[in-house]
Amino acid sequence: IVLPITLPGLVAVGVVAFFYAWNEFLFAQTLIGDKSLKPASAGLASMITMLDTPIERLLAAGLVFSIPPIIFYIIMQRYIVAGISAGAVKG
Repeated sequence: IVLPITLPGLVAVGVVAFFYAWNEFLFAQTLIGDKSLKPASAGLASMITMLDTPIERLLAAGLVFSIPPIIFYIIMQRYIVAGISAGAVKG
């Protein structure tokens, strides 16, 4: 009985947590030493060098990096709107 009522709120919190974890750059760059364990955001930053920065590869990797959150948001959009507006309407 409780789960269907709280589902939009749980999904909204899950989406916010997903985007927070997806964009975690400073923690990964500072504390993770092994390159195979770093997330994609830290990998994109490691592609930038002082002498040779492959702009085409960097833009392609940035596009591939941004596609999963967009797809995830499109799928979860109705739950996000329901979760955000659940406490706003009285009645």
